[in-house]
Amino acid sequence: MINSLPFNSCSGRQNSAGFTLLEVMVAIVVLSIALTAVIKLFSQAVMLNTTACFYIKTPYKAQEEFALWELKNSLPDKNFFRNTNEQLPEEFDTTVNQRDLAPELISALPEKSIQTEDDIALMEVSCQVFSKLDPALSYTYKTIRLVRP
Repeated sequence: MINSLPFNSCSGRQNSAGFTLLEVMVAIVVLSIALTAVIKLFSQAVMLNTTACFYIKTPYKAQEEFALWELKNSLPDKNFFRNTNEQLPEEFDTTVNQRDLAPELISALPEKSIQTEDDIALMEVSCQVFSKLDPALSYTYKTIRLVRP
């Protein structure tokens, strides 16, 4: 009859096949640390994917904007073309800037060392593409062209 009791008098413990509270808490801590590392890795992968997509798409968008700028400047009717920001995806914002380099270059040269034509200008054109989703991402495409004003 003594052996049928659930309480063992020698060890002072109850015989059971379950886990103790301490073992369960340790298991939860280990799992939470592992899941935190996995979630952080996943968020970094998403961020890298977004950045890679931006830097894959933007050179094409910048070249497209530059081609539109060239076409717009070559047309006799300057108001013929659309606003270049209208057809871009909502994730991008662009600016196209131009600067005439001829006065700077001519002033740096000695007099009469170069003959300039009045119907050609040396222009630096830069197209900047910004991400609306992540303000830290930007791409700049610069080129120098001879254009007819």
